[in-house]
Amino acid sequence: QIINMPGEVNNNDFDSVGIASRNKKIKLLNNSFEKNNKEGEILIKGSHIANTYLFADKLWNSKIYNEYFCTGDIGLFNDKGELFIVGRKDNISQIGGKSYSTEWLEKEWSNASNLHKKQYAILISKGDNYLGANIYIFIEDKLDFKNINKLKKEFSLYFKFPLEIINIISIKKIPFTNNGKINRKELQKNL
Repeated sequence: QIINMPGEVNNNDFDSVGIASRNKKIKLLNNSFEKNNKEGEILIKGSHIANTYLFADKLWNSKIYNEYFCTGDIGLFNDKGELFIVGRKDNISQIGGKSYSTEWLEKEWSNASNLHKKQYAILISKGDNYLGANIYIFIEDKLDFKNINKLKKEFSLYFKFPLEIINIISIKKIPFTNNGKINRKELQKNL
């Protein structure tokens, strides 16, 4: 289970993608495999899915669980049955034995700091330190040494992460994919 993700769906935190249409089924893969307001991987079932993977048997088999397609997205249902996407399975990292979603860290820190006025992104990579991870915060801004240290301390205090795993990187432009998501693969090229 992912800790440090919202325990309840708050409509102000994430946008709902709605409810399943008549010929589609949606479930969350978590401990209970039910609509129970706990996060889980979004699984979908319906005839529209097969068309994408029809001629890719190996890919199809790797994405199927109990006849449901595993999307790789992490979601929650609210009490009305509306689905909220809160992250990607690929963007969940272990830090000190706990699981963190980079999207959650970004949103949480944006609400807690003055960075909501600046474009920034977080990347977590495996590290050889005692927590097993390094955190890289990319900011679209020219920062001097004093501001970098101030931001590191803010982040460290807020999330209770040690300073030595936090890195602030000034970047000209945060890269985005064609569908508007942060392009974390491109960000990695700046490490």
